Amino acid sequence: MNRYPVLTVCLAVFWATLGTGRQFDLQPAGSKSTSSIVPYRFVVKDLGTFGGPHGQVNDDSVVLNDAGVVAGAADTAIADPTCFDSPYCFVMHAFRWQAGTLTDLGSLPYGANSYAIAINRQGAVAGISENGLVDSTTGITIFHAALWQNGHIHDLETFGGSFSLPNDLNNLGQVVGGAQNLTPDPFNFGDIVGLPSSTQWRAAFWANGKMIDLGNLEKGHEAFAEFINEQGQIAGDAFTNSVVNAGTGYPTVAPFLWENGRMRNLGTLGGHLGTVIALNNRGQVTGQSNLAGDAALHPFLWDHGVLRDLGSLGGSFSVPHWMSETGIVVGESSLPGDDDYRAWVWKNGVLTNLGSLDDDPCSRALGVNSLGQVVGDSFSDCDEMDRPWFWDGSGPIIDLNDLVPPHAGFHLRKPDFINERGEIAGLVDYPNGDRHPVLLIPCDQVKGAPAGCEPSAQAVLAASADLPGRSSSVASSTHPVAIATSVAASTRFRHRLRYRPQ
Repeated sequence: MNRYPVLTVCLAVFWATLGTGRQFDLQPAGSKSTSSIVPYRFVVKDLGTFGGPHGQVNDDSVVLNDAGVVAGAADTAIADPTCFDSPYCFVMHAFRWQAGTLTDLGSLPYGANSYAIAINRQGAVAGISENGLVDSTTGITIFHAALWQNGHIHDLETFGGSFSLPNDLNNLGQVVGGAQNLTPDPFNFGDIVGLPSSTQWRAAFWANGKMIDLGNLEKGHEAFAEFINEQGQIAGDAFTNSVVNAGTGYPTVAPFLWENGRMRNLGTLGGHLGTVIALNNRGQVTGQSNLAGDAALHPFLWDHGVLRDLGSLGGSFSVPHWMSETGIVVGESSLPGDDDYRAWVWKNGVLTNLGSLDDDPCSRALGVNSLGQVVGDSFSDCDEMDRPWFWDGSGPIIDLNDLVPPHAGFHLRKPDFINERGEIAGLVDYPNGDRHPVLLIPCDQVKGAPAGCEPSAQAVLAASADLPGRSSSVASSTHPVAIATSVAASTRFRHRLRYRPQ
């Protein structure tokens, strides 16, 4: 399954200029490191499920806090009557995993499925939950933004429409996202990303039991909030008008920063489409934008009034995936010709090509922390997630599966997030088809010497002794129920606004 559906604008295939950032090739395409040079060792913890076969953590949000607590979703053993895609027809519940304990966060009254999207430092979780009702216009089971805090679930409601969706929360428990009102709009965010779209989606801010509409950007009528930091700054995406552009098929979309009651247009790199990818506590925003003519897509960094084009690796598209608290940005870029793409890291004005594993034609960088440690994956088939890797800021990227002992009994997949302690949240596949979320913990944080952490161990990454077999599973990355389809396929507006050569 292609995680990046084609951008709403059909990008022309040409050799794009490098942009304003400097480029550095860390390794030749196809090179690969060996475990003998890796100074890191990890224990792998399977997080389990609620009796079903699959589990997952959300893409492009904070699913792992700096205390090692993980938020995600897991299948139960209960058949889902609304499921439409056998054999994975199980009710899914949001979970929080902490210190070996998997907690079922439950759902709203009368609701079946729920899904965790982000977690804060205190362990509060924002996500969505069904409420047992069906939207009469779309025929989809209604879901609302929900906040799990202090042992309770709170329905964050909507602006009168059927659906709402949170994207982020800060350590004060303030939540941001989008919610429907009752006003019809022929060009709405939901229509673009595949979310329920009978009425407008509005940028929403939930705090202390109150719900606030953040307003409009210029002459636009819709907005969607993506991130909130500890200063209360909010970054998101908004229509700036209602004039349909020939190059995109939609009105102009621009990234915004909201603070002190004002929504500010951060601008684009010349095109009619720009979206937010991350916001840090310095007030820096990274995202992606079409260039003039809407035929190429580059990452940007907005830093206190200055919008900077981070460039590409020679191809016509380059997109960011995350940004650290210190302003390090990671992502992927096509190469000249746009047939292949490579992971990159941008730091202090330098765009570095991180290469790929073996002869893989494609790779991407998905997460980065303030230490400059990066996680990503490498692909032999550019449309399918394959092998996860780790980079510590120097040398070539490391294939994590090369460091797993042959008897481990699983295959590591996409790493979703790395926290400030160097812990990694990701997925593993088992031979029987189960897919589980896992946490990779650096050995220097583990008491004693579990398997793989002994000084004499040949493999520096190993399965811990408590890894379960099929009896403890968690959710598929393409869970078929409507609630998971809506979230996993298009949790945020920006997910649909990316391009990869087909």
